[in-house]
Amino acid sequence: MLLLGVSWLVLAPLSLWLLVRGRGSARAGAVLALAGLEAATVWVSGGGPGC
Repeated sequence: MLLLGVSWLVLAPLSLWLLVRGRGSARAGAVLALAGLEAATVWVSGGGPGC
């Protein structure tokens, strides 16, 4: 849980910065990082569609 929170604090701002300022592959990596954080958050919280 703590690791997920720290990951959000570090990766989210970096990913947003890369989405705005990065090149193609960096932007794709940023989108994948944000999608991974979202998926991990849903998985850890035990939720999902219909829960």
